[in-house]
Amino acid sequence: MITKPTVAISVRTIAVLLAVGLGIIHCGCSRGLLDLEDVAGTPGFRMTDNLAATIIKSSDQSQVGYNLTFVGLQSGAPKVVFAEDGMTSPVEKVSEGEKSVTLLLVASGTGSVDAFVIDKETGHFARASAGAPAGVYASASVGLCK
Repeated sequence: MITKPTVAISVRTIAVLLAVGLGIIHCGCSRGLLDLEDVAGTPGFRMTDNLAATIIKSSDQSQVGYNLTFVGLQSGAPKVVFAEDGMTSPVEKVSEGEKSVTLLLVASGTGSVDAFVIDKETGHFARASAGAPAGVYASASVGLCK
């Protein structure tokens, strides 16, 4: 008997794909509105355990200028600190390669998702967010880490 191979996809993987897809659809990234080529890199950027990040462009204009801090990136328990309120949230390192690291935050109370991809060579990052705490939303942002 021949059986079809099965593929196990985790809930977190589906959440990341959903967040990124909704962000792209919502902000029109496929049309290049948030092109990272327009964002100059940080001279002499070096990937470290702790990084300060600033959103430079976003489909949600209220996010432009917003600051985030990533801590413990080289540890087993990385976190993101949201500068507005100082709230710290653990993130899961879902992928790391020579050139980039992908972090995922899933809010346990609301199921909202934040996915971050950081370019380890230039300091550029992309953020896709989706959720429904006060109505369904999705946004995408790009920025720089220092």
